[in-house]
Amino acid sequence: ACPMRFYFHSVARLRTEDTVAEEVDAPMFGTILHAAVQRLYGRIQGEHHPAKTLQAMLKTGEVERAVERAIEENFLNRSEVKLEESPGNLLLVRNIVIRYLKRGVMAYDARNDHFTVQACEHEVRYCFPFTAAGVDYRLKLSGIADRIDRLDDGTLRVVDYKTGTPHLDFKGVEALFRGEARDRQSNTLQTLLYAMMLSHSEGRDAVPSLYYVRNMHREEYSPLLFDRELQLQGAAYSRYAEHFEELLRETLAALYD
Repeated sequence: ACPMRFYFHSVARLRTEDTVAEEVDAPMFGTILHAAVQRLYGRIQGEHHPAKTLQAMLKTGEVERAVERAIEENFLNRSEVKLEESPGNLLLVRNIVIRYLKRGVMAYDARNDHFTVQACEHEVRYCFPFTAAGVDYRLKLSGIADRIDRLDDGTLRVVDYKTGTPHLDFKGVEALFRGEARDRQSNTLQTLLYAMMLSHSEGRDAVPSLYYVRNMHREEYSPLLFDRELQLQGAAYSRYAEHFEELLRETLAALYD
């Protein structure tokens, strides 16, 4: 998106100094949510149509315990302070994360349980071939997928949890690479890259899904991407594969030239 920023960050490797956060910031909020949901969904991994188990977990206090454990491990791990003795903002975050999980993520999945959790916090990788300045390369792409589901028709679904403002529609694949700054949506590009890596490594088509947790309590919520250019919602990666990989090769060729 920005060649100068890429140079400073990835070539010159300039870094800002680390600072100790006195309060829970946005990244830490996401860390707590991810750790809690990983613990909870690890319980249903491999279970076909897990609605009953999810509904039972909502009633037993298991969600509260998972969130509190996530806070203790990721925020209070260097302190002797207990959660009940911690600053008020941390208790507020606890309550918000619990609400997002109970009324949002888990309630949504219980209503739409046509899936089996295949893996949580799973590394996906693929060696992507491209050519730059007449030289052939194979670049290892990798990332950690929040969750990988297997749908009833055998298709995979890559789930990415997001705590920010929802952005589920995009202006088409080409705009992700060549569009104006507002059209180059990193969340959409990220989940399409994960879907690409999964489809190649697993030999199955993959559907990208974004779980914007703050909006999942709404009955009309859908985690599926909406392509404004094609007027298409919920398309699997195979619908974009040829053009997406052509644009990715073009971008990598420019980086490596």
